[in-house]
Amino acid sequence: MRIFTELTKAVSEEETVLALGKFDGIHLGHELLLSELLKEKEKGYAAAVIAFTMDLAEGRLSATEEKAELFERIGVDLLIECPFTEEIKHMEAMDFLRLLKTKLRVSCIVAADDVSFGYRRLGNAALLRTAGPKLQLRSVIVTKRKEEGRDISSTWIRKELSEGRIEHANRLLGYPYFLTGEVIHGTGLGKKFFHRPTLNLIPHKDKLLPPYGVYLTETEIGGRVFSGISNLGVKPTVSDVPALGLETHLLDYQGNLYGELAKTSFLRFLRKERKFSSQEELRAQIEEDTLFAKHYFGV
Repeated sequence: MRIFTELTKAVSEEETVLALGKFDGIHLGHELLLSELLKEKEKGYAAAVIAFTMDLAEGRLSATEEKAELFERIGVDLLIECPFTEEIKHMEAMDFLRLLKTKLRVSCIVAADDVSFGYRRLGNAALLRTAGPKLQLRSVIVTKRKEEGRDISSTWIRKELSEGRIEHANRLLGYPYFLTGEVIHGTGLGKKFFHRPTLNLIPHKDKLLPPYGVYLTETEIGGRVFSGISNLGVKPTVSDVPALGLETHLLDYQGNLYGELAKTSFLRFLRKERKFSSQEELRAQIEEDTLFAKHYFGV
């Protein structure tokens, strides 16, 4: 897959079919749109995605490299991240379409019926239908999948994650929410005091995090998946200096994974992170959490 982080620098030597949207990750609301994109790809086009990006105070569902992995897995050939720069904000909708036609050789645009682009968001599904043919640009307009009578959206999913409803967020995503990062050396306290070696990683700085706490997780490393229990937070009982991280005890693995790329998926929330009165109290809670995790995973 080729990745561009600026629309004006993106080019394609092949004719493309393009999906247009915000794409803060992929979720079930994109199901029909991406299905149509891949149908068009079968006609001989390269499949491209433009993901409009903006700064989000609460964080994003997917960092760029995570988003690229998700799209590449389904068959997308080009990913273009399109930040809302002043140039993009003030580009007229027709000029935006001309840019897509000339730089990316777009023959067909696939978009949701609520799509918006161009200056003052005057570009929409109606414009694609009426003005597209003038540029020899076909369009396929789709509706979003609904859940509980409302559109499945990144905004809704971010809210569910932020408020700790991890299982419902996973259902809307269509897969478990995950964090990725390089396995780093931690403090060694897990092994020293609790006799449980742990895997540590630092979440991407732009990533939306669910509430600090303990979760049942699965961690993928090198194509292998391990069941585990993870603490997301600052470990207030054992550290006086708050340092955010994800610490995972793998239930069925012993070994050295330092430097490996890990993907940890959140399956179920167990409890909030809190400061225990002593390490002994924390150790007892960890034993209880681990027993529950082993029962859950059948380990």
